[in-house]
Amino acid sequence: MKKFTICFIIYFCVISFSKIAASEKGTFIKEIQVKSQARTLEIELIANGPISDYRSFTTDKPTRLIIDTSLSDCKIPKVYPLNNPSYSQIRWGINKGKLRLVIDSNLKQIPPYEISTQNNILKVVLDSEKTLSPVT
Repeated sequence: MKKFTICFIIYFCVISFSKIAASEKGTFIKEIQVKSQARTLEIELIANGPISDYRSFTTDKPTRLIIDTSLSDCKIPKVYPLNNPSYSQIRWGINKGKLRLVIDSNLKQIPPYEISTQNNILKVVLDSEKTLSPVT
């Protein structure tokens, strides 16, 4: 009986902890920080908790970088100007219950980019030089 009680207590603690850990995942973007440097544009999207998953892809005609996240909402303006000659704005919407971020560009294609997450920050680094011809 004593072993059963100890096993039950351990099981209960593990289940409770996993529910607490799961509830700590981020659910929305609460802030954006944009840093335009000589050769790069850095966008930091700050969530209310850890960002667990994302997927990115690009499109041409129109040229866009699209990021689908595990988050479900966003508290920044729906359209946020980036004030960059290569990337005009970032905008967001909900697609299949998940937050989709779209970065619009006037380049012919999106150059190589980096996306990373650290805790509650989704960081996007884009080449801001017009190494590729703009769309005319």
